[in-house]
Amino acid sequence: MESNANTKTAGQSLWLDNISRDLVLGGGLSKLIAGSGIKGLTSNPSIFEKAILQSSAYEETLNALAAGNATAPEIYETLTVEDIQRAADLLMETYRASGGANGFASVEVSPLIAGDAAATEFEAERLFERIDRKNVMIKVPATREGLTAGLALLKKGVNVNFTLIFSARRYEKTARTYLEAMVWRRNNGLPLAGITSVASFFVSRIDTAMDRLLDETPAPARKSAAAALKGKIAVSNSLAAYETYLLLFSGPLFRELEAAGARRQRILWASTGVKNPAYKDTLYADELALDGSINTLPEAALEAWLNHGHANTEPLSQRVAAAKRRLTALKGFLKSLKRTGLNNLNKPIIRLSQLLRKNGKPFPPSRLRPRPGTNCPERNFPKPWKTFQILISPAGSG
Repeated sequence: MESNANTKTAGQSLWLDNISRDLVLGGGLSKLIAGSGIKGLTSNPSIFEKAILQSSAYEETLNALAAGNATAPEIYETLTVEDIQRAADLLMETYRASGGANGFASVEVSPLIAGDAAATEFEAERLFERIDRKNVMIKVPATREGLTAGLALLKKGVNVNFTLIFSARRYEKTARTYLEAMVWRRNNGLPLAGITSVASFFVSRIDTAMDRLLDETPAPARKSAAAALKGKIAVSNSLAAYETYLLLFSGPLFRELEAAGARRQRILWASTGVKNPAYKDTLYADELALDGSINTLPEAALEAWLNHGHANTEPLSQRVAAAKRRLTALKGFLKSLKRTGLNNLNKPIIRLSQLLRKNGKPFPPSRLRPRPGTNCPERNFPKPWKTFQILISPAGSG
């Protein structure tokens, strides 16, 4: 199946979004590397939680650690480090064969400290040193604090997988953080070769959130147009980020860095399993089989892609232009929905103000509205509004 995978991806690398002790020790990962063209692996706390709770393969180590009075965080870290070390060892041949472009196993720094840049930097560096494999990446959230930590880590030579990127603007900030780190190393006489980073751009969660909002479009005349956008926003958002990726890593700054030994920070498509059963099960893999990118897939999505996936071969320029039109259209729809929502929330305040005016001295609506930071109307919007606020603009701002 490897030749099939290589033909389909056309310059894209397939990584596996899963890990478990059974998969690593039982030969499953080796088979996926040899037979399905898997060239890397990503993990997260949810994946490890499922693996540890559903498998007896961890019991011996877990019991020994518990008997030694290890804390829960110490037990979790030991189990995950062991799995990542074994996975990295299985991927080492891929790492060497690709010249260090592929063959990585990624593990996440504790999300409990995501709001603390210094703590994230310290824990990520400690974890990287404890795993002690050059083909390991530490996953750091691409928040403001995470980018600060990631910049410091890259300067120190730690491989970083920036994760939880949902907008093209946040992606651009992430890519520029990587470039800034490479410039710093070059200017300080440090080698650029041997340092690898990826930017994990999340896909399906965007459609899950935006489809819900499109279903709430109030104007009957616009419902058909809103329905036409469903299932297309995640890919459009991703194409906007991919355009930025191509521009940044073909520009004069990166060409200088590349000549000094730097490699591209590739864009990695994460959360590419299709959640909506109404959509084709290879929707995101089909649409995002793009040159120079990485797609990390859970096993079911990987099997579906290799079995019946078909890469979209339409000219990229046309696809990006259509994506921008969709994002512009969506912006109009959702601004209209936001105005409707605000009007609906204001009506009770106005009615109450009128009632009070009748029964006493005037009482302006502003006195009845909550103070900033309390239960204001904006905070009552469904969670998808947060996605909208960081996501939509023709230029990919968010």
